[in-house]
Amino acid sequence: MGAEYDDARKNRIRVMTRFALYEKNEGRDDLRKMTYFINDYVYRKNSGIRFGVLVGCVILIILYTLHKIVMEKLDIFTDINYVEELSRIGVFVVITLIVYSIIGTVIHMIEYRKARLRATSYLNELQELEELER
Repeated sequence: MGAEYDDARKNRIRVMTRFALYEKNEGRDDLRKMTYFINDYVYRKNSGIRFGVLVGCVILIILYTLHKIVMEKLDIFTDINYVEELSRIGVFVVITLIVYSIIGTVIHMIEYRKARLRATSYLNELQELEELER
């Protein structure tokens, strides 16, 4: 009886230590992610990516325009065909946003699914531990 009690106690300590490590490391993030549905989580994460891409595109557009004005010595009022330039810039921005949105969606969906698997496993093991203690 004493050996079984010691083994059960050691096993429970191992399990609780594993839980504590999970909660300390990725557990907080995983459980926080689980408060969202997958589409909401991906949308929320991609919003930041889209904003960053837009800011980057604006910076690139400004640098491109300054380069054209300074290096090619263009007059910004008469020498630039704004319809052509704006359509080219618009296509660049739209394609860049689409590419980064697709990449971000794939990355965040994989991240969410991995977190869901870890959190589900954690919660199942926690239920098993509670049943053992009864």
